[in-house]
Amino acid sequence: MDQQDDTTLNGAERLILALLGVAFVLVTAVVVVRIATPEENPIGPPEDRPSAGPEIDLPISVADALDLAMPWAQEWNDDVRLILVSSRFERSGAEPVSTPSADLGWIMLSYAAPRQGDEWPRISILVSRASGAIYYEETLSSTVEPPPEFDRTVGELPVSAEQAFRIAEQVAGESYREGCEPSRRQTQVVLDATDREDLAWVVVYYDLRQRAANDIVVRIDTDTGETSTDIRGDLTCDVAGALPGFVTDKTAVERVHFFI
Repeated sequence: MDQQDDTTLNGAERLILALLGVAFVLVTAVVVVRIATPEENPIGPPEDRPSAGPEIDLPISVADALDLAMPWAQEWNDDVRLILVSSRFERSGAEPVSTPSADLGWIMLSYAAPRQGDEWPRISILVSRASGAIYYEETLSSTVEPPPEFDRTVGELPVSAEQAFRIAEQVAGESYREGCEPSRRQTQVVLDATDREDLAWVVVYYDLRQRAANDIVVRIDTDTGETSTDIRGDLTCDVAGALPGFVTDKTAVERVHFFI
């Protein structure tokens, strides 16, 4: 089982569950959402958890995680629709080398059910990238109406989450980690679906010593692979993460939203 399945949420990390009741959140807020595994709602012992079959390569891809999670979500409610795709790519080891395979982390998929009274029920499912197993779920209801269903199948986007991650690595990630690998081994990859006609993967780099700041945000167009990058200030290892929590390009920030 993924080594992260034994960790617990701290107060800041539980914010992701509260954010599921909000219609829009700036991707800047994602850096606060460094989610591990809560203790309250694990999906059974490791040997009984729903898992991808032996034909699925590990670490599991976002597309394969979607195939695994959807039937589980439909057991909760037949009419669910996908409203959030988020993931954390993490490297192994206390002191990873500059460019190892990011084979740890999780994929979080959130779904909304039809309205019940004044609220919309929601379920969030976490899949371990390392094991390919569903290991946690959380349900809640919100008075905020969720966004409409995706017009396109996420698993069939021309640029996958994994490809977007590799593109971002070449653009910024490899140089960002060099010489500072232990505290820069986690990366957030989120599908920005604010504009249903202009989907983009948003790859967020941050320093574990200061999680509440985005150091680099790379947007990758899901059709073309075209990138745009926001880098703030001096990113040397001794000062990164100590900068104010905003991206220098305000216009870009305003466009980088995602639905939950």
